[in-house]
Amino acid sequence: MEQVDVGFRTITPLWTGDAWGENRVIMPQSILGSMRYWFDVFCLAAGLKTAAYDGESVNMKEFHEKAMSFIELYPNAGMFEVSMKALAEKGLSLSSIVFGCEGWRGVIGIRSITGPPAMLSKKLGLPYAIAKKRNEHEGKWEEITLRQPGNYDRKEYHLWFFPEKIFCGEGVISFTCADPILKEALLFPLLSFIQDYGFLGGKNNMGFGRVKFYEASGRARVRMRRDEFLFSRIFENVPDIKIKDAVEEVNSFDDLISCDKLALFRYDYKDAHKNIRKELNDSDRNHNIGYSDAIKFLIRKKAEERAEEKSNQKYKEKSNDKKKRWDDAMRHFIFGSIQKDKFGDIEGPNATKIIPWYGEREGDKLECGFVSVCFMKDFGSQRRQ
Repeated sequence: MEQVDVGFRTITPLWTGDAWGENRVIMPQSILGSMRYWFDVFCLAAGLKTAAYDGESVNMKEFHEKAMSFIELYPNAGMFEVSMKALAEKGLSLSSIVFGCEGWRGVIGIRSITGPPAMLSKKLGLPYAIAKKRNEHEGKWEEITLRQPGNYDRKEYHLWFFPEKIFCGEGVISFTCADPILKEALLFPLLSFIQDYGFLGGKNNMGFGRVKFYEASGRARVRMRRDEFLFSRIFENVPDIKIKDAVEEVNSFDDLISCDKLALFRYDYKDAHKNIRKELNDSDRNHNIGYSDAIKFLIRKKAEERAEEKSNQKYKEKSNDKKKRWDDAMRHFIFGSIQKDKFGDIEGPNATKIIPWYGEREGDKLECGFVSVCFMKDFGSQRRQ
């Protein structure tokens, strides 16, 4: 088992939470769960098989028998190689092979995480919540600074709550790899994919969990940068796939819904910052826009798109099945909802498929937009929501 230490730095706050919803330490299982989810996203966008997390299992007795038979067939192969052959012949999906399933622990894990201490979110300039009246599409947005919302009735207001404690800063994740080849073939490409498009931990609907990764190179800190998954080094009959082949950068919010890959929409940097300053009544062009400013802008933009869709059925023609009318279930699938309605064979509640996204330009200046995984509707109930 090889240990691989990877440095990270948060772009937006990190929140993992425990069984009681407290954010005391960065939870390894939350980070691994996020990695598995974004590995699934990449595989599906690239046309590779994945399966629901609770849909596969490995009988260890049968596995060992199969692995021993491969040792006889391939006497020069190592145990890792014959294990991959045995699991692949069983038909186990790539995500279950890599991250585990019932009866199989996976080949990539986390030994420990050293991170920044939890801090109060108000130190980052975040309010307790943001509120907006439901029936006022262009109405005033209000910040709630007290822990109790007071007169804000959920029947009358949309409310977005920020957690009390968050993680911001730098840290190190110590990964374990069952074989050294996994570092360059899967681990580093996956971390590169996540740092460009994905998230770690929870509260992604508020843009939490955007990070940058660094690999150790002596005393130097080298930014993680891989552009291809080297599947063929581990799995037979699985080709190497470039990250860009699973992603499409789109030109409008509407395109986020119809794209058949992971989609990224970036707001024009100057326009976005101009609009954010306008909302803040800030005329200082030298003011460095941060996460606490940008998240309010993105929540507002997304809420306006959702409200416009609801009133105008704006995305009716974006449905794959044009014979079906646009209904609440598809809106709930795309924008997220606690409703238990069904869209096709996908049953709610649903997490949002259009997620506030943040990146960094030169000089550590923040840019923003949205990432969409709406294409996953085409894979139905095989994905756990």
